[in-house]
Amino acid sequence: DKDLQVSLAQAHSWLGDNAAQAGNLARALAEREVEVAIYDRLLATDPGDRQLQEKRITAERLLGVYAVRNSDIQGGLARASAAAADAVALSRTDPQNMEWNGLAALALIGLSNAQMTSGDSASAAASLAHADRRIAQLLTKTGPVRRWERYETEAILASANLALMQGNRALAAQRVAQAVVRIKSAMRSTPEDANLRDQAKRADAIAAHLKEDANSITSTKGG
Repeated sequence: DKDLQVSLAQAHSWLGDNAAQAGNLARALAEREVEVAIYDRLLATDPGDRQLQEKRITAERLLGVYAVRNSDIQGGLARASAAAADAVALSRTDPQNMEWNGLAALALIGLSNAQMTSGDSASAAASLAHADRRIAQLLTKTGPVRRWERYETEAILASANLALMQGNRALAAQRVAQAVVRIKSAMRSTPEDANLRDQAKRADAIAAHLKEDANSITSTKGG
């Protein structure tokens, strides 16, 4: 039963997200792998099912995120690249579908983050610029604006990391401060949102890195 199989896949998705939030990345990866395998079986018999493709892309994108966080840089990069390519291809089948445009934007941000982790700042900048163009289009439309604003916050966090990687501490500080304001504003209405808490954690990590660098520079000058 196709509907039951999709429900089963979504159950593994939920288990994967909860494992990731608990810091158990190995379990998160395993659950998402099972989810993708179910979609692959279903798509083998119905390759034109766009809704299944959308669900699979989300799972693939998060597999890339979890792999990178679990120190599997090349594996994460491969997953992120595949998710971005599939998401862009899906969005092109219906350019007016803003949900798919948003899916592509998120996947491109994930690819940019993976490329940064692998040390490829040029490719990361190109992927992020592509994501920014899609988010700008989203924000001109009516629809789930709050969700799209969170996509924009993801892009701002990626921009802060990229600036840090390129040695532009002033721009990194500006971007992370911008992200923190947006995250705090969003958390006033949904303080328990796991995605917002994750964004806040990553913003704090960038801010801490900047502070550490500033202390190191001050110490060097003092010496």
